[in-house]
Amino acid sequence: MARLPKNIILDQNRVRQEIDISEWLGVESIEPNVALAIGQELVDKIKSRTAQGKDIFGNSFEKYSESYKNSQAFKAAGKGNRVNLRLSSDMLESIDVDFDGEKLILFLPEDQSPKARGHMTGQEGQGPLPKRQFFGVTRDQFEEVAAEFGDEIFQAQPQEVDIRSLTSEIRTLGQLFSLEVDDEL
Repeated sequence: MARLPKNIILDQNRVRQEIDISEWLGVESIEPNVALAIGQELVDKIKSRTAQGKDIFGNSFEKYSESYKNSQAFKAAGKGNRVNLRLSSDMLESIDVDFDGEKLILFLPEDQSPKARGHMTGQEGQGPLPKRQFFGVTRDQFEEVAAEFGDEIFQAQPQEVDIRSLTSEIRTLGQLFSLEVDDEL
């Protein structure tokens, strides 16, 4: 099985993925609203992929055990044979996104993190679970989503300014509008 990206953190209290924007995008900064829009697309990608019974690497989840298929919870939820990690939908629907100015953070809240960690590692509560690595995105998946926001990402990048050109343009504008322009520029 492929290894999870190193930036996925499986803490008991908060399962999360911290994506360093400058490292993964190669840009100095990004507008918060653009970062959060990318983050929401990534969350939607995780939910969609999981609903299709696929893990972070595109592999099918291990099938449900016979004992689970025969359980009251399984029957009450009206589940089928496709493994999609949706018994109550609470865990997947709680995936959220935050941006701290440098890192885009995909996360599950405290009340859902133990369950998510159990699926990601193959251990939950009293007994082992099949490992179903549903949470997070690979760098390729991130770049695919970020490419859809290319114009917005690169539009916000600081531009190098040639001070001599800028000074010349200010003088030209000053002359055009008959303004006095300080020669100290």
